[in-house]
Amino acid sequence: TYTITDDNNESVGFWSIIRDITERKKTEAALKESEEQYRALVEISNNAVFINQNNMIVYANPAAIKLFGAQTANEVLYKSPFDFFHPDYHELINKRIKLMLEEGVPASLIEEKIVRLDGKILDVETTAAPFMLKGERAIQVIFRDITARKQMEEALRKLSQAVEQSPASIVITDTSGSIEYVNPKFLKV
Repeated sequence: TYTITDDNNESVGFWSIIRDITERKKTEAALKESEEQYRALVEISNNAVFINQNNMIVYANPAAIKLFGAQTANEVLYKSPFDFFHPDYHELINKRIKLMLEEGVPASLIEEKIVRLDGKILDVETTAAPFMLKGERAIQVIFRDITARKQMEEALRKLSQAVEQSPASIVITDTSGSIEYVNPKFLKV
């Protein structure tokens, strides 16, 4: 609003510009609601999620804090993600980060290892995607513990190897009696 004055510098009226911002306010409200829904979803997710910006963890959900072996977010926040990923994977992670930041391409799902604060090493599946956070590039990383699955796979591999090398004849059938598998010893017999 501007004041209009006469030659004696006395106020004789006002001049105003009014702009309808209803649509902008609706858009802002919808964006805020969407952000709140996303945040709630990430907070309750069983998948660990953290945000890496400028080589620092600037956000970690409760699942990530727990998976890293921390009691509070302060033990994780503003530390390098490389503090938590096994050194054997640092070169690969650097390449993936560079690709995401330079080309804006999400990283595919891969298996890596993390090192918890207590030193325990866990197998994890990890994927990540770049995005803008407060006007700067950032990377959202999603990962889950697959240690139990990897241990089960190893146990099955050892069992399979034991069956293959067993001196006993072994036959596996389905419920109707059809043969599904025979080991080498059975074939010799």
